[in-house]
Amino acid sequence: MPANAGPAAADAGSGTGLPPTVRDMSMNRTRPQLAVLWLLLLFIPQAALLYFFRVFTVDDTWIFLRYAQNLAAGHGLVFNPGEAVEGYTSFLWAILLAGGIKAGADGLLVARVLGVALALATTVVGYLLGRRVTPNGGYLTLLAPAGLATSVPLGVWAMSGMGTVLFTFFVTLTLYLHLQSTTPLCVPPHAGGYSPPCVPPLAGGYNPSCVPPLAGGYRGVRTGRSHPFLAAAGWVCGLAALSRPEGWLFLVIILGHRLWRPTRHGRWADAVAYLGPFLALTVPHLLWRHSYYGDWVPNTFYIKAILTKEAGVLYTWNFLQFHGGLVFLALCALPLALRRRSEEWTAVAMVVLLWTVYVARMGDWMPLFRFFIPILPLCFVLLQTGVVELAQALSNVAVSRTGLRLLVGLLLLAASGALICQVHANRDLRGMSPNQLYARVGRELRQYAQPGDTLAAIDAGAVPYFSELPTTDIIGLTDAHIAHTPYQYYEFDRPIFGHEYAAWLRYDGAYILGKKPTFIELPTGGKVLAGGEVISTRGEVYLLMDEPEFQANYVPLFERGHLTIFIRKDQVKQHQLR
Repeated sequence: MPANAGPAAADAGSGTGLPPTVRDMSMNRTRPQLAVLWLLLLFIPQAALLYFFRVFTVDDTWIFLRYAQNLAAGHGLVFNPGEAVEGYTSFLWAILLAGGIKAGADGLLVARVLGVALALATTVVGYLLGRRVTPNGGYLTLLAPAGLATSVPLGVWAMSGMGTVLFTFFVTLTLYLHLQSTTPLCVPPHAGGYSPPCVPPLAGGYNPSCVPPLAGGYRGVRTGRSHPFLAAAGWVCGLAALSRPEGWLFLVIILGHRLWRPTRHGRWADAVAYLGPFLALTVPHLLWRHSYYGDWVPNTFYIKAILTKEAGVLYTWNFLQFHGGLVFLALCALPLALRRRSEEWTAVAMVVLLWTVYVARMGDWMPLFRFFIPILPLCFVLLQTGVVELAQALSNVAVSRTGLRLLVGLLLLAASGALICQVHANRDLRGMSPNQLYARVGRELRQYAQPGDTLAAIDAGAVPYFSELPTTDIIGLTDAHIAHTPYQYYEFDRPIFGHEYAAWLRYDGAYILGKKPTFIELPTGGKVLAGGEVISTRGEVYLLMDEPEFQANYVPLFERGHLTIFIRKDQVKQHQLR
């Protein structure tokens, strides 16, 4: 320790710099096994939550599985063999599922095992990211992983079979590596070797003098080298872009922070070092996509639901309400209000804010805030930072060590209560699984099918998957023609749940019926054979059933639940109806 270093410098060297009441709560840095133990304990409620939602899937899951199954069977990454259309949103997820199927495993089981592993890994990375943003938070740094471990939305989408949690894991890891790469590299004043990164004495900034393991003051300076974590962040962000197209958006946000951050020495060199690995992964995929599918973006890009700005804002407000409303928001913004924001907090907040603006402009129809899952770990990190700031403020007014522990206990108790309420409120999600109804319809349809039969379907996931029929997607997720058909505004005079129905749709009934599908699957409400009025939330159902060709050539085959299967009249006899 230099001679002029007083008690303050010694305290800074300890890596705390907090009042004694808070420092006493800090986890001993020489015992990382303690943090591992707490994380393992958090995995218990998380595993229970994942098991609770073990049967949850959405219809889009089976679209992924059909692509993966065709790839494993040697037909290529296609929905229908011989038709190259990119009707999926996660290239990397489809590849992983295809690998599992090729190895002989059940595709849905592979998806769920990966989902569980990624949920647990995201919790760990969320903890590391929280420790990075609040390095002196002590046991309060367990709040972010505790929030993830008890999060119903994360548990639901981990078990859904979708690639949502894969994208979330890579986004969280990218930001963690990016923040690690902002730590100045340290060199001795008169030597050429590198030492470990600087130790931050406070949560808001870095001490200009690094504290070495032994004697001698190392100064934290920028060197001509790129930080070793920088390239890793670029590679992981590239994997995020292969997991969802929005990975490019995160690239822009993080690069913007890299160029904007106050320490600007070598910022352009850092940007190039970060961008290189990212482009090394994504550019070959872009070229392959264009050569294989004939487009630079996925087919699903054109089919995104057109929602009003009000719908997106309501979607965002519901997400906030679900997680505590204005109290949650106030705690997340507390460092900004106290003017104690650090560079790390600013980076996390920037990503959360810009992603929220993006989601608020779009919205989503799926349950439990699927589009907010990628920033959910970051939201809990912001919440944790606010709680740490609150604890520090309380420590400055001489709150006892027992009082701080009581605060932690109350927060954990509140998290447990929120978990119970969320599980109770969303218990019906366990039944939202095409495994039950859609799989039954698909298997029954396969019994009727003969060689050469085809299907047109509103629900292009489980029914086509289990029927194994070549399928035309009426919505257009997996059909390039429908996807590029211009949107039109339709008004329907048939009431739906007491309201008039209107929608912007991509629809081409002449194209669908011109393919002369043997079967057509429509969610009619299960009222056709009973002679009741068709009830549907899909405008395409009404439009297709009003087509003269449909009315002249198709009759109901069977109804199961809210689904009706129609068959061409000229195919009735040869299919030996029962």
